[in-house]
Amino acid sequence: MSIVVAERTMPGPYTAEQIRADILGRSWCNDLYGITHCGSLLAPQIDRVVCIYRAPDAESVRSASGRVSVPYDRVWSATLHGPVGPEPLTRQAPSGTIPGDSVIVVRREFDAPVRFEDLESKEEERAWCFETYGVRFLQTLFSLDRRRMLCCYAAPDAETVRTLQRDGGMPFEEIWRAELCRL
Repeated sequence: MSIVVAERTMPGPYTAEQIRADILGRSWCNDLYGITHCGSLLAPQIDRVVCIYRAPDAESVRSASGRVSVPYDRVWSATLHGPVGPEPLTRQAPSGTIPGDSVIVVRREFDAPVRFEDLESKEEERAWCFETYGVRFLQTLFSLDRRRMLCCYAAPDAETVRTLQRDGGMPFEEIWRAELCRL
């Protein structure tokens, strides 16, 4: 089974209850395609939802997506990196790991494939700075084509993470606060 990330922009405000209803409403379809919903990251302030699945492959999630109320913008397979367990953060965050069940998400895209290790070492060089500002790395979902990643942090706010990313010369497309949504 692979980890598959499905990103979508909603046409308006969306709630955790609506995510749960969408997922439960198509559970028969997910079962048919062998898909397990691990959880979602909801960013109501920018109408964004990222759903994370265990599935045979990205194509099975794309096929099942015909049953969702709003189509996915992107669906991609990923590898999982980080200190927060072997499961996606959305599936099982250790108690007390994330105050208020919210995370700061950093979305990165690259014109050419990158090596995870190169980005990781660049960020490790500034670990002292993250610690100083109360920012803790949780997990990264890194695309198999090595051109996209979502990095999750426990932090006081998105602006702190944005400043640290800029100061460290780390590329990013956007940074937002997300609520963890589990079934």
